[in-house]
Amino acid sequence: MSLSESFSDSGSEPMNTDASAPLSSASLPVPEEASTPVDEVVCWRCGKVVAIAARCRICQAQLITEEFSPSLAVHPDSKTPTHPVVRLTWVYFGMLATLLVYFAIADSVLARATDENNDVWTSKFVMEGVFYYINLMFELGALLWIGRPAPLPTVSARRRWISWILATPALFALLALNVAFSNILKWYMGNSFIEIEVLPPKAWIPIAIITICILPAVLEEFFFRLLALGTLNTVCGIKSALLISSVMFGVAHIGNPLAIPYLILTGLVFGCFRVASGGLMLPILLHLCHNCGVLFLESFQ
Repeated sequence: MSLSESFSDSGSEPMNTDASAPLSSASLPVPEEASTPVDEVVCWRCGKVVAIAARCRICQAQLITEEFSPSLAVHPDSKTPTHPVVRLTWVYFGMLATLLVYFAIADSVLARATDENNDVWTSKFVMEGVFYYINLMFELGALLWIGRPAPLPTVSARRRWISWILATPALFALLALNVAFSNILKWYMGNSFIEIEVLPPKAWIPIAIITICILPAVLEEFFFRLLALGTLNTVCGIKSALLISSVMFGVAHIGNPLAIPYLILTGLVFGCFRVASGGLMLPILLHLCHNCGVLFLESFQ
């Protein structure tokens, strides 16, 4: 039987043995890689769908470890992961609860110090030191639990320089607004409803600067402008993240509720400079100078 006869018997077309005849695209073999879609996974930290790799391309979270299969799409430590925004919410409300407990204890301690020892400043700064230590532990735990947030959009060097130049006039504008806002509240509600910070005796001023100005600036910017802003940005975008984190910042000062509207605006300004400068240094310095300025201005009111 000839080769052509065998093809006829089997019902198949004879093979094209002419090397000069072009091959059709249908007859070309398709590589297996081209027909297989790229595997994707939901990042356990930022919640974005990304290609399987050692790390997430968005937030750099580790996706593949010896104990973790990327097909599980979960954090290596948990089979049922909690979204980072949910974890951020739990941490935030935990901090608010701690703050309320602190106010209740501080009021009791300061009342006893006033009646018995007449040493209010010692009790005040000891309480604030304990509070900020607890707050630091909270934030370190939040960083470990939530994870490092995804980086914010990169900015050009020109935009960074402009943000640093505009920071000084923005600071003076905030301080002027603070004075105006305080005077409006005093005129409308009376001095008895307004909380005024008073400078301590000279021996206590360095400690007051640390506890009232430096520690809040560093710790609050770390939480609200790094953890909160970065985590929220992965879900709702930078503009909504700025607004939400600013509201969180204002409400966190629940001990001075009348100042919350002003503090929300202040947090929004700090957040804008965080985005514009591409780092935390500028908002921390702004926050520090703002607190020092407010303390100085209110001590003369």
